[in-house]
Amino acid sequence: MPAPPLGMALSPDDRTLYVTCAASESKVCIVDVAGRKITGSIDVGHTAMAPIVSPNGEKLYVCNRFNNDVGINPT
Repeated sequence: MPAPPLGMALSPDDRTLYVTCAASESKVCIVDVAGRKITGSIDVGHTAMAPIVSPNGEKLYVCNRFNNDVGINPT
């Protein structure tokens, strides 16, 4: 991970793991579970943590701790 991980969420199909990596300009790393590799990332807010994937797998919710908001991103 490019920065300390603060949370993880598994997609409903168990294929993708979303890992919040805390920083002032945080990223969510997208990990292919079978391949055990980072396949992409999503830019999010300050000190991202506590990711949640919607039940249908279409949205990722991330708490941006020091922005005092929740980011909603397509998966």
